[in-house]
Amino acid sequence: MRKRSVVLGACIFAAFSLTGCKDTETPKGNPTFNATVLEIGENTISVEPFENEEISTGEITVTTDVVSKIEVPELEEGTEVCIVYNGEILETYPAWIKTVFAIYLLDENGEAIIPKDSD
Repeated sequence: MRKRSVVLGACIFAAFSLTGCKDTETPKGNPTFNATVLEIGENTISVEPFENEEISTGEITVTTDVVSKIEVPELEEGTEVCIVYNGEILETYPAWIKTVFAIYLLDENGEAIIPKDSD
C-alpha cells in the first residue's frame, strides 16, 4: 500500500512539474494595440481597437498621462493611434487602461510614427 502511495505521489508531482515547462510565448517589450480615437476627455481618450487586434473589448478608456518623456500627439476624433501600455486592462465598462507608456499616431500604412527624440 505504501509503495502505491509513493508512486501516486511521484506521478502527481511529475504532472505538476511538467505544467511549468509549457512553452509559452512572451511578448517582446510592452504590449501594444492600434485603435481609433472615439472621444477626447480631459486626461483620457476613448478608443476602439482595430478589428484584427487581440483586444476585443470594444470601447476602452485610456489615460493620456503617459509614463514616459514622449509627449502625446495632438489628437482628434477619428485619429488612428498605437497605444503602448503595461498589459493590464481593468475589466469595467468601458474597459480602462491606466498605465500607458506612449501614444503614437499611425501613418497611412498603419505603422506607428515614433518621434526621433524618443530615444
